Amino acid sequence: MADLEGEKRSFLERMQESFRLVIYRADDFRELRAVDLNLGIIYITVSIVSLILLGGFFALFTFTPLKRMIPGYGKIEANQQFIELIESVDELSDQIDAQQTYLNAFGKLMTVASDMPGEENSNVEPVQIKQAVKASPPVRSTQPAVMSDSSGQTVVEVQPTIDAYDLYTTLRESDFVRPVDGVISSRYSPEISHYGIDILAPKNTPVKAMMDGFVFSSGWDLETGYTIGVQHEGNILSFYKHNSILLKEKGTFVRAGEALAIIGNTGTLSSGPHLHFELWHSGKPVNPEEFINFN
Repeated sequence: MADLEGEKRSFLERMQESFRLVIYRADDFRELRAVDLNLGIIYITVSIVSLILLGGFFALFTFTPLKRMIPGYGKIEANQQFIELIESVDELSDQIDAQQTYLNAFGKLMTVASDMPGEENSNVEPVQIKQAVKASPPVRSTQPAVMSDSSGQTVVEVQPTIDAYDLYTTLRESDFVRPVDGVISSRYSPEISHYGIDILAPKNTPVKAMMDGFVFSSGWDLETGYTIGVQHEGNILSFYKHNSILLKEKGTFVRAGEALAIIGNTGTLSSGPHLHFELWHSGKPVNPEEFINFN
C-alpha cells in the first residue's frame, strides 16, 4: 500500500513539474522565445480540445448530410427511399395501364361504330344531334335512286337514308332505367366538351345500369376516377364516372337496374360527390335527358 501511495504521489508530483520550451536560432543559437509549461495544464488542455473536436464531429455527422457516409446508416436510409420510389412508380404505372385499357376499348368501339354501313354519309355533330332529338320525331329524309327495270325503262325509287329519325327511333324504343335518383347539377353541354349530365345523390347511393349490356371497361382514370362503361344493343354505350367503388368487372353481363358502382368523388375533374352519366349512340354523344326521365 505504501508503494502504491508513493507511486501516486510521484505521478501527482510529475504532473506538477514545470518545463521550459526554448526556441533557438539555428545559426548562432540565440534564444528567440521561451515558454514555461506545466504537464498537468498540457494534459487538461489536450483533453478539452479533444472533447471539442469529438463534439464537433458528432454534430457534423448527426445534423448534416455527411451522416450518410457512416457505414450502414446511409445504406438503410437510401434503401427506404428507393423502396418508396419504387412503390410510387408502380402505382403510377397501374394508373397509366388502366387509363390506356379504357382508351383502347373505347377507341375500338368508336372505330366499329364509324365503320357501320351508312355511317360514311353521316356528318352530324354532337350539337346537331341534340337539336334533332330535342322536340318531336323528325321526318325521315329520303334520296332518289335511279334504277332500270326488266324492260329497260328508267325507274326512280325513293329510299330512306340513315338520319336523325333512325337515331330517335332506336333510342325512343329502348327501355331505360335511371342510373341514380337525384338532382341534375350540370346538364349536357357539348359546346364545352361536357358530353353528359352530372347528378347529385346521397353518399353510398348505388349506380345502376340503364339497360342490359356487357361491361367493356371498368377501371381507374386519372380525370374521371373510377369509371365503368357498358355496351348495349342498338350500338348504344353508357358511361358512369367519378364512382367511389366499382362493383362489376370488364366482360360481365349486367341487367337493367343492376348495381354497377357506388357514387363517389374520384378523379381530377370531380369537385364533389356525384355521378357523371354519358349516353352515346353510333359513336356520337346524345343528351340523356331526351330519353330518360330524371324528374
